[in-house]
Amino acid sequence: MTHDLLRDVLGAVGVALERVDIVALEGGIYFAELVLSNGVHLDSRASDAIALAVRTGSPVLCSAEIVALAGVEIVDVDQQAEVERFRDFLDHVTPEDFLGPPGGGTQGGGGRTG
Repeated sequence: MTHDLLRDVLGAVGVALERVDIVALEGGIYFAELVLSNGVHLDSRASDAIALAVRTGSPVLCSAEIVALAGVEIVDVDQQAEVERFRDFLDHVTPEDFLGPPGGGTQGGGGRTG
């Protein structure tokens, strides 16, 4: 409710929330800054800043250094999907899968001749 009020106050005075910057992580506590369209930067609790960003559709940014401090791993979604497909393959592969085509020959006549 308070976040809705702040959003409405910003709109009433003609100022937009450009973005939220997560600026620090100290003792397990995140600190944020509201960056307003008039150039003002306001300190904020991260939870309040994120709640306001959600209500205004504003981006939330965090530096790679803070992400690294938090121990959060950034994963490429496509790469993660490929890893999951490979793990599924490994879970279901059998030695027979490596025997080759039925009949024991090689495709394309790739064998050596004397």
